[in-house]
Amino acid sequence: MSLWTGVYPDVHGVISEKKSLPQAFATLSTTVKRAGYRTAAVVTSEWLKPDFGFSRGFDRYAVLPHDFTYSERGHAAALNHLDAFQGSEEP
Repeated sequence: MSLWTGVYPDVHGVISEKKSLPQAFATLSTTVKRAGYRTAAVVTSEWLKPDFGFSRGFDRYAVLPHDFTYSERGHAAALNHLDAFQGSEEP
């Protein structure tokens, strides 16, 4: 979350599986989206679940099965998600 917000864990508070990012914090994706960009993310880590606030600011946020993490299937699935997003008119 520190990479998404630019602040240390003791500031943003997402330090366990029971914490999510407070609404007061902007994320990199929200800043980029406000600048007019379309945003998308494809993740395979349970620690990047939307529950923690990681999906905030993304037009599309896909969580792939963890077993895709180190596989060509995961790479292909991520590209398919991003291709579909790129081809759509609306987020």
